[in-house]
Amino acid sequence: MTAGIEPSPRRRLTVLVLLITVVSILLGMFGTTANAAPPDDHQSHEASEPTPLEGMHAMAGGPVARADVMARAKTWVDRGVPYSNTNKVDGYRADCSGFVSFAWQATQSWITSSLPQISHRIEKDELLPGDILLWVNPNTSEMGHARLFGGWLDTVKSRYWVYEQTPPKAIYHEYLWNNTAAQYPPYRYNNIVTQPADSAGVIYAGDYNADGKADIISQDASGALKAFTGSGAMDASQFGYGVDVGWGWDSGKAPRVLKGDFNGDGKEDLIANSANGTLKAFPSSGVFKNNELFGYGAEVGWDWTTASTPRIIVGDFNGDGKDDLIAQRADGSLRAFTSSGSMDAAQFGYGVDVGWGWDPNTAPRILVGDFNSDGKDDLISNLANGTMKAFPSSGVFKNNELFGYGAEVGWGWTTASLPRVMVGDFNGDGKDDLISQNTGGALKAFTGSGSMDSAQFGYGVDAGWGWDTGTAPRILVGDYNGDGKDDLVSGGANGVLKAFPSSGVFKNNELFGYGAEVGWGWTPASSPRIF
Repeated sequence: MTAGIEPSPRRRLTVLVLLITVVSILLGMFGTTANAAPPDDHQSHEASEPTPLEGMHAMAGGPVARADVMARAKTWVDRGVPYSNTNKVDGYRADCSGFVSFAWQATQSWITSSLPQISHRIEKDELLPGDILLWVNPNTSEMGHARLFGGWLDTVKSRYWVYEQTPPKAIYHEYLWNNTAAQYPPYRYNNIVTQPADSAGVIYAGDYNADGKADIISQDASGALKAFTGSGAMDASQFGYGVDVGWGWDSGKAPRVLKGDFNGDGKEDLIANSANGTLKAFPSSGVFKNNELFGYGAEVGWDWTTASTPRIIVGDFNGDGKDDLIAQRADGSLRAFTSSGSMDAAQFGYGVDVGWGWDPNTAPRILVGDFNSDGKDDLISNLANGTMKAFPSSGVFKNNELFGYGAEVGWGWTTASLPRVMVGDFNGDGKDDLISQNTGGALKAFTGSGSMDSAQFGYGVDAGWGWDTGTAPRILVGDYNGDGKDDLVSGGANGVLKAFPSSGVFKNNELFGYGAEVGWGWTPASSPRIF
């Protein structure tokens, strides 16, 4: 992951195609009237799409996570893959529906009129990254156009952005909903998997120099990493200018990045989960200087692909000071791997079976934390029906002994009513608490009692408002001032970071005060991932 990346060569474009593209973009962004016809370039280039090939109606591919769909699509945009309805790139036809087929990891290149065979209609308010907006041409002798939805650009859902393959190349684009809604209804891939907190923009910051204050690492659009040490000031000087700490970490090459103290030295390390399933560990030196925080990575695992292992859970499940891994496999079973701390091929062993029935459809969210203050991380399964079940860790890494039967500790926590849930010790008592964010953007905090039963979390207190995903697409959790209590940092859609230190007081509107600006320019486009 430390090797440099050669930029793709720029492709020469004719003046005519450039002019058409500029006009198309302007029309798409601003439009002339509501429900205007799709831009002419879409009509012309889709008209020449080939008819379905033999086998075109085969079953779609296996489960795919939303984060991986967007990461795959971004690789074509980053490379500027030229549009073609005959040529193939990465095994898929390089037109709009081939682009969607590639992002979805379908078994072949579908066409716009056949995409509904592997997807289904959804409503506007259900749209999530990785869904598509599909225009099926009413002229059955011609094809339409497909756009991969990336997210909303405002809180009222009037503007959105997409990745799309359109002449002359794959692009990022923004549109007005009212100008496209009639022609482009939303569809959802039948095999797409909605991952929990990380895809909802909840980020847990790490302490990379072991000074007791959380730091942050940003990954820019090119895959370069920059680290910012936390000063604890909780003002404009909270994070400095940052130092370069790596390259080649784009989501196409490393769909997942795991953070934890894997060698027990008190400093958070990184593990890059490559697209081929390899795990590479990068121990932190604690030195915040250019290219000194992390060295070269050592391989510590294989076959951890997103298809075979949709979710990876990090935590210290035996209380030995070294973070372990739990793999949630495609069938919903859990396998736990204790950490040796060696940071080499012997870092993780063969693993032990520790549970079943944890697939993302059954348990859309898995919460990790020390909920009973025994020094070992536990799991909470947030079921699709809104029930939460707590599984305390025994610390015993033997088949079916790490976790017992779960006890119900909450109800009404559906992903629809509560899009985001944050875990942290917000009052410094050693027991992790929960903060929920509802669809209106209001926060409610629930202190953890440690009982691991129906009394684990109370009724909650109001802890903030204006935290909806449109306003704050990312929420960063960590102890940023080193006082032993976890704080919140709001990552605004405009790129501004605001820090809200915890008072530790679980009373209505007393847990967090007004936020102080601690960073600028941290938009999801410029910094796609933060660790």
